[in-house]
Amino acid sequence: MQKIKTSELDFPKIIQTHKDYCIEQLNILRAHDNNLPELSKDEIDQLFIKEPYDKSSKLKDIYTNNPKFEKYDFIDIYTKFRKYCKTKWCGWKLIQSLGINVCPYCGQQYLAIATNKNNTIAEATLDHYFSKEKYKYLALNFFNLIPVCKNCNSSYKGNSDERIVNPYSFSYGKYIRFEIKNLDIINYLDKSKNFKLHITNLAKEPEIRLLVDKHTEILCIKERYEFFQTLIKSLILKKQAYETSGITQLVIFLKKMQIKCDDKDIEDIILCSDIIAENEPMKKFKKDIWNQLSNSN
Repeated sequence: MQKIKTSELDFPKIIQTHKDYCIEQLNILRAHDNNLPELSKDEIDQLFIKEPYDKSSKLKDIYTNNPKFEKYDFIDIYTKFRKYCKTKWCGWKLIQSLGINVCPYCGQQYLAIATNKNNTIAEATLDHYFSKEKYKYLALNFFNLIPVCKNCNSSYKGNSDERIVNPYSFSYGKYIRFEIKNLDIINYLDKSKNFKLHITNLAKEPEIRLLVDKHTEILCIKERYEFFQTLIKSLILKKQAYETSGITQLVIFLKKMQIKCDDKDIEDIILCSDIIAENEPMKKFKKDIWNQLSNSN
């Protein structure tokens, strides 16, 4: 649910590496087929390293059918790009370079990558924001490749042409708030009771509101988070413990570990299982429900 923060990365170097790889692949193709047209610098930039969408995540008018583009098999180049390679630029290195550790679409899963001697085991996938089947010339466009979890990519979004929030543009989590509709603390301590979830769209601009609503609908965000019934009940129990006991001992322990903290830090520790990481799965969800529990007292 986080925006991809390119300003915090060595982004020009990452972009240039991707562009160099794509140019190399084009040269390989032309070496085998003299009939392939040579592309201009501007055309290469449009294909591989220019954002193809505007602020509302609509495809820019400049991206129309180009007869020269049609001559190239960009899907084949992308297939090679997704193969694990220790030395060259490839899909998993793109994912790794962006430093995204949680799916920016749903915020539910870590984007983990593990390597062995022969292959790469990656829980992250690359979603083509604009489907590579329909927009083949964008199959290798850097900004069209979104590192996401397999659930978002395969089970929910698939090849849908409906626009959702693009994390290169803004954060979906910034414009929503999770809330329990039928909040009753006593009932939630009963294992047989379930909560009903509501997602409030906080966006004011019509175009952003539409994208947020589509994102919620297409990726089944409400239904997927509503599944975590025990998490809500755990938050309620933690909230009661936070307000009644145990906090003093926790502060003492953290001071012994030479960890400086205030009440806000203690709250974050109670909410999150990972004390060190700035972001972890379910964090937005837990924060919103915790705030609702705080305001209901």
